[in-house]
Amino acid sequence: MKPKSALQQQINFNKPIVCPHCGSSIVVKNGTRQKTHVQQYICSICGKSISPIPPSIFLSTKKHLTYWNQYVTLMNFELSLKQIAIELKINVKTAFYGDIK
Repeated sequence: MKPKSALQQQINFNKPIVCPHCGSSIVVKNGTRQKTHVQQYICSICGKSISPIPPSIFLSTKKHLTYWNQYVTLMNFELSLKQIAIELKINVKTAFYGDIK
């Protein structure tokens, strides 16, 4: 099993899982996500799938959080993708895909 990301380690696992659709706290485990290894649940009342972590760009990235902090800072300065790529020492395509996220 892969080590948990910093974001996953910050989750309070003692907090009860509540269905965002119907508000029920009656949920059952339903395996884990393959990429992120996050436990999935199904609501026993409405049958909807539940994840304790909301979708985030940080769950599917291989880049460190400091990279994203620098990226967003440079975007706020309204630099071009080429300038951001030079500053972060990444490919322009990588900067473009970061812009899409």
